[in-house]
Amino acid sequence: MQDDSRLLVRGEAGHTFTNELLELPPSLRYYAGGDRSIRGYGWREVGPRIIDSAGNAYAVGASNVVTASIEYERYFKGPWGAAVFVDSGSAFDGSKPDLHTGVGFGVRWRSPVGPVRVDIARGLKSPDSPFTLHLNIGADL
Repeated sequence: MQDDSRLLVRGEAGHTFTNELLELPPSLRYYAGGDRSIRGYGWREVGPRIIDSAGNAYAVGASNVVTASIEYERYFKGPWGAAVFVDSGSAFDGSKPDLHTGVGFGVRWRSPVGPVRVDIARGLKSPDSPFTLHLNIGADL
């Protein structure tokens, strides 16, 4: 690869050793979806959910998580560049993940205060999935 391009690879795997997941604080449960996990899906959208009496779905977290991402970045003119990526993974209970995959592209800017990334992604799990917009300022992946 040239100096103006790079390949970024990220992976995450986790397991909680408990049979009483709902007794754990939410901060110790696993979630998936969003700009730091699986782009193309909303924040905490992937994983177990409960439905309240009004029909609203809420993420409860899971005992397992597995995610992976591969991204190719290329800078064209000074601090400006573009990227394409594929993210996949799931937050799940039990032993079998329900993998969700998102694909997309983005614009990159090496600003004076750190990298700025704007990504547009789409989840592939459902044919009518909406496009999502993700904004990150700061460290990669």
